[in-house]
Amino acid sequence: MKRLLLMIALLGSLNSCYAQNNDSHYKKMITDYVEVKNDVRTNLDVRISEITEKDYTVADSIEVLNSHFANEKASKIEIANKDIKHYETQIAKQQAKGGLVAETLLKKYKPELEKAQNRLKEAQNWHVNYASCYDSRNPNDVIAKIVECKLSLMNPKLKTRQEGKASFLFSADGNKLLKALK
Repeated sequence: MKRLLLMIALLGSLNSCYAQNNDSHYKKMITDYVEVKNDVRTNLDVRISEITEKDYTVADSIEVLNSHFANEKASKIEIANKDIKHYETQIAKQQAKGGLVAETLLKKYKPELEKAQNRLKEAQNWHVNYASCYDSRNPNDVIAKIVECKLSLMNPKLKTRQEGKASFLFSADGNKLLKALK
């Protein structure tokens, strides 16, 4: 029993050491990313107080892509509806006026109304599968890591410490910082 407890304590401490090493690994890469501009290191005195790591999976990516598609489709439908309403209003005005100018404008507005109605039908029937590139992938596969952190930096010119939160996108293995997200 004592051996079992000793073994559990040893495994727990090794896991804790690994987590701390992983945090320091992220801290170093984030600090370098923030401080180095055009291959020149600035003197920003970056300090990172908290780090949380989240796996970004195939399922997460599919969800983002589907959300993007839904927003894009809704936007196309909204624009087409506005165009239809605009041309219907213009046609009604010109029909009420009558005359040669009105007839000329009606010849212009009616085809534009038909085009807008066709764009609306196309937008409503639009089905693109952005996520088709993931068809053969396991939804639980990790494709990236998102590291969120609280950081502060000291701008030597302003002589004030600025604090904020930032998110960074890392490769799936966590060994390469790809870009800052916000």
